[in-house]
Amino acid sequence: MSKIEAWRFLVSRNQFLDYRTVVAPDFMCEANTASLLAKTAEGDLINDDNAYYREIYDSKVGDLTIIYRVSEAQSKYINAEIEGILKDSFGREIYFIEGIVVKGIQTLLPITIENLGLNHNRLVDDYRDFWEWVAPQSVIPSELIAIELEGIPLQYIQVDAYGVQPSSIRLKHITQSAISNAEQSTPMNSYRLGGEIHYLKFLDSARVLAHQYDKKAIILNLKTDEKTVLIRGGLNRYIRQVALSADSKLVYTANIISGIPDRNILKRWNLNNSIETDIRESNLGEFGRVDAIAFSFDGSVAAAYEKNITPSSVSIKLIDIKSGGIRGEELSWHTSDVSCIESSPLDNIFASGDRQGVVIIWNWKNLKLIGSLHSHRRAVNAIAFSPRQEILVSGDEDGKIKITGYKNGIEDQGLLGEYSDWVGGVNALAFSLDGKIVASGGDDGKVKLWNIKDKILISELSGHDKPVMSVSFSPNGKLLASGSKDKTVRIWQIN
Repeated sequence: MSKIEAWRFLVSRNQFLDYRTVVAPDFMCEANTASLLAKTAEGDLINDDNAYYREIYDSKVGDLTIIYRVSEAQSKYINAEIEGILKDSFGREIYFIEGIVVKGIQTLLPITIENLGLNHNRLVDDYRDFWEWVAPQSVIPSELIAIELEGIPLQYIQVDAYGVQPSSIRLKHITQSAISNAEQSTPMNSYRLGGEIHYLKFLDSARVLAHQYDKKAIILNLKTDEKTVLIRGGLNRYIRQVALSADSKLVYTANIISGIPDRNILKRWNLNNSIETDIRESNLGEFGRVDAIAFSFDGSVAAAYEKNITPSSVSIKLIDIKSGGIRGEELSWHTSDVSCIESSPLDNIFASGDRQGVVIIWNWKNLKLIGSLHSHRRAVNAIAFSPRQEILVSGDEDGKIKITGYKNGIEDQGLLGEYSDWVGGVNALAFSLDGKIVASGGDDGKVKLWNIKDKILISELSGHDKPVMSVSFSPNGKLLASGSKDKTVRIWQIN
């Protein structure tokens, strides 16, 4: 179970005063910036299972993330015996905007309705005091609380970022002439490891998790240049797949342990206490080697494709993280080996790509197929979901990157870009936090940046001399990491 530190806040109006910040974090009150919440927490009434998500940049107290809900203020907040909706002195219904503030940019935290509900009664008490105000008074400060992230997360409605945007957004202003000069680009820093890098992700803005294929999982500290071995393979233990949970607190690995018989083990590594736990173990004869794996945004299930030695069918299994058992029936929509699986940060959606170029999109909650896309001619190597809207991008061995929408069924939205035919395929894809830029890594050793809206190449980063296998944006959007078969991790400054 993971936790985050947060502060409660409330924006509303009463019978005499118009909308204002009623409750704000103590550190914002001290810095006289509490009014910022009244400017940024906005929106219409939403359903119980939804919440607004907004990023705030470059405020006096630093970058912030706010998650909040908009509901109708109830008369019982003031008088328990009265039903109905509160109205001001002009007869206008009053909205109750309540939520939490988190320091830093915390991308799409899996907050539940129970998390927000824990603060509700406290905020109602504060609002009861505010109801009697006839003139503006000091904002009520809230103290730091620890929220446990467990349960089904709310569905986010993302509001455009407020304030100075992260530098990744400014990439859209790069001209075509800058692309021709991008061959001169050099990374801010480079780390040479002992093996090919097939997976990497930012843990935070200063640390990168890198998977040295079959050998180790390593944490790179960009401030100290320290390399820490998190998980080590061995003579008969091979780390085949690595994945990071959405809250960057847990690392999942799929391992092969050679012996009689060979064993396939899915493990969880807790970054807070360094405890390693077996989630599931099987014999190769019964299941197979995990060739593709991804975890739901709330971290409750894993979708894994296990390649059997003599497969009779192609299927994906949903593994319950707590029990280790298989949830529901095996999903047999693919007709060829599954090469990649990814989950959406917005909803209960997974997408999987196979060796025949097919992308399948499906809902893991109800195990319903949303649709399939047969737009790739060759194997799909990488998939990435937008953090802002219901679209994904997929890259193939032909070097093409396709855009697919899935809001109302499945929709082929065309070609984002492509590598030249002679340089091979696309191996890695990642969205920037604002959802406007896609980074790709290919067989030519280059990292390319694409404008998702205009579908154009805006920058090209050279430095690797072998295929790029993974790319990742930092949480603050200012850095991009790339990992390659040349055994290096390169960190690029995005400006």
